[in-house]
Amino acid sequence: MQTLQFNLSTEDRDRLLSIQKSLENLEQNLQHKQLPKYYTRKQLAKLFDVNISTIHNWTRSGILKSVGIGSRVFFTQEAVDNALVNLKH
Repeated sequence: MQTLQFNLSTEDRDRLLSIQKSLENLEQNLQHKQLPKYYTRKQLAKLFDVNISTIHNWTRSGILKSVGIGSRVFFTQEAVDNALVNLKH
């Protein structure tokens, strides 16, 4: 294996280091991004300890927003969070 050496000006070296730091920051930010969580009706029913028909009723009445692919129905974490309301004590 051969080793190559380059003579870079200080300005070029600083630019390369800046690019390297930018790429490292980009990589770190991309690693922290999470894909949205999708729940099925069955998972939500289990999470809230209710019957699947209750999930269906919440969806039909507009309390819970659903998304789907084909005949499959899913709920995003955002939709679940938006459906929850603060209770007055």
